[in-house]
Amino acid sequence: MVNPYVSASVVMPTRTPLGASAKASVDAPSSRHTAVDICTLGSTPAAADTESPRSPRTWLGAAALGIMALGGLGMPAPAMAATPVLSQTLSLPDPGSSFGAFAPTARPQSLTLSESGSALANPAPTPRSSALSQAISRPDSTINPSTGKFELSLPEPKATGSWRFDLETHNDSYPSVLGLTPLRFMNPAGGGYTDDDGFTAGFGARLTHTDGDKQLVAQGRYNMVTELGGWPPYSPTYGARRTDLLDVAVQQNFRERIDDKTHVFYGVGAGVQAIGPMGGQSIQEWWHTHGVSGRLGDALQHNYTTTSVEVTPMVTGGVGVDRQLDAAGSYHLVGTLEANAPLGQGIGAVRAKVGVEARPISWMALEAGVTATGVWSNSPAMDFHNVSGVRPGAWTSATFNPNGTVSPYVWAETGGVRNEPQYGIGVTIHFGGRSTKSSDAPWLNPVWR
Repeated sequence: MVNPYVSASVVMPTRTPLGASAKASVDAPSSRHTAVDICTLGSTPAAADTESPRSPRTWLGAAALGIMALGGLGMPAPAMAATPVLSQTLSLPDPGSSFGAFAPTARPQSLTLSESGSALANPAPTPRSSALSQAISRPDSTINPSTGKFELSLPEPKATGSWRFDLETHNDSYPSVLGLTPLRFMNPAGGGYTDDDGFTAGFGARLTHTDGDKQLVAQGRYNMVTELGGWPPYSPTYGARRTDLLDVAVQQNFRERIDDKTHVFYGVGAGVQAIGPMGGQSIQEWWHTHGVSGRLGDALQHNYTTTSVEVTPMVTGGVGVDRQLDAAGSYHLVGTLEANAPLGQGIGAVRAKVGVEARPISWMALEAGVTATGVWSNSPAMDFHNVSGVRPGAWTSATFNPNGTVSPYVWAETGGVRNEPQYGIGVTIHFGGRSTKSSDAPWLNPVWR
C-alpha cells in the first residue's frame, strides 16, 4: 500500500553570508521519492535584480563568498559569526525513501542535513547527516534533465511480517448433557459420554507467517481412527480395527483488496498424506491409564489394518472472501472454499464454510457458521470406517485474550470430514509485528481441522 502523500515547502527570506536568501522545498509524492531543491535568491526576486553592485551589503556578501570559497578549497577561513546557511527545518520521510537535491549556484556537497532534517552551515556531524552528505556528493549520482533535480535512490527497509503458532488437541468425548452427539455415537454401556470410536482423538499444529498481502501456512493434523461399535454387544463383523491418519502441507496464500471493507483470498499448496500405524494405540492406552480412564487392551481397538505406513503426495488450495460489516472492524462476514486431494489412494475433502467473526469485547473473539463438506475415501487401510459422502455441519470457536502474546481458544464442530461431533482446545502464540488476532490469522488452511 502506498503511504499517504507528503508535501512541504518553506521559503526563508533571512539573509545569509552569501548575500542572498535561500529557498528549500520538499516534494514527496509518495514515501518512495523525495526531492530537495536549493537555490540562491535575493530577499525577494525583485531585490535580487535591483540591488546596487556598489552597495556595502554587496561588498560584505562578496567578502563572505570569498571566505567560503577558501574554506571549500580546504584553506583555513577567518572566524565569523555562526549564521546558519539554511536554518529552517526540512521535513524528511523515513530512511526508505529516495532523496534528491540540486544546487545550481553551489556544489551539491555543500548541503549537509542534521538528524532532525535541518540544513546547517556548520553542523555537528552525526551518522545520518554524514551518510546523507556522502550520498549527495557521490560521483555516480545523476541530475534528472526533466526536473533539474539531483536524484539518488536509497534502500527500503525490509518488512519482517508477523508469526503465529497454533497447537491444539481434539476429541470426540462430548458429555451427553450438551446434546450435541447423536445417539449412534453414544456409549451403549452408558456413562454419559460418546463411544470413543471413529475419529476418536488427535493433534494439530500450524505455523503462519503473514507479510502484507502474502501469507505462508504450514499445517499438520494427526488423527486416530478406530472402528465403530467397539462396545458390547459387538456386531458379527466387528474386528477391533484401527489406523492413523497424518496430513502435512504448506500453502501460499494471497490477499487482494476489492474496496475499503472487502478482501478476497486465494492460495495453493502441496504436502503429503500418510495412513498406517503411527503409534495411535500406544497414545490412547497411555491416556486411558494416566489421564481420563477408558478401555484398555483387547477392549480397545488394537488391530491395525496395515503393517506399514502408506505415504501419498497431496495438493491443496482454496479461495475466500472477507467483508467487514461495521466501521470499527469488530464484525466480519467470511466465506471460504478449501480442498485437499491426495494424488492416489487416501482421503480427500472439499470444504465450504460461511460464518461471522466477531469481537464484541476486547478480551474475546468469537466465530460461528455453517459448513458443507464433500469427502471421498478410497484407502484400503480405512475400509472399516468409510466417511465418503456430502454432509452439512456447523462450527463455533472462542479465543481469549486475542490481542495478547498467548491466546488460548476452544472450538467445536459437527459434520465435517469426520462425520461426527468433535471439540478441541488449543493455544496460539503470536510473535513478530502484529496488532490484532485478525492481522495474523490464517486466511485459508491447507488441512482440514
